[in-house]
Amino acid sequence: MRIRTAIFTLLLITGTCSSELLAQKERELPKTGTLSGTYMGGNEGVAVPGQWGEKDILSDKQPPITGSVSQRNREEWIMKVFNNTIDDYSVGVKVIQFDKRGNKTKSDNFSYRLKAGESKERSIRARSNTETAELELTNWKQLTDRGAAAEESK
Repeated sequence: MRIRTAIFTLLLITGTCSSELLAQKERELPKTGTLSGTYMGGNEGVAVPGQWGEKDILSDKQPPITGSVSQRNREEWIMKVFNNTIDDYSVGVKVIQFDKRGNKTKSDNFSYRLKAGESKERSIRARSNTETAELELTNWKQLTDRGAAAEESK
């Protein structure tokens, strides 16, 4: 009986410590993923990827980098990328255009250095048969760590 109690207590302590460490540990984000997409009509059966860096429900933090892609008119897409932090980031993004069957028709790559709170916008020429588009994050790197310094000074 004492062995069972000791094992249960050990598991309980380990579980508590693990959950506390998990809550304290900074969330690690993947280096790539979908920031935004337009998925409308005629795309039955097309898989819609999950959004990169979705809001962390454990800490209520926004992802550091977000973005959007929208169609201004039949000839033009507008891509925006945002830095939601007090740190500087280097980011690579790709706008991928798709036809009504979900086949890729065009892709454009861009790189930016985003200062704290900065956003960038770009106009992209649309292919004539493009129906939807995705904004993919291809890489990112945190260049400054002002957030950690702000946390330490509290």
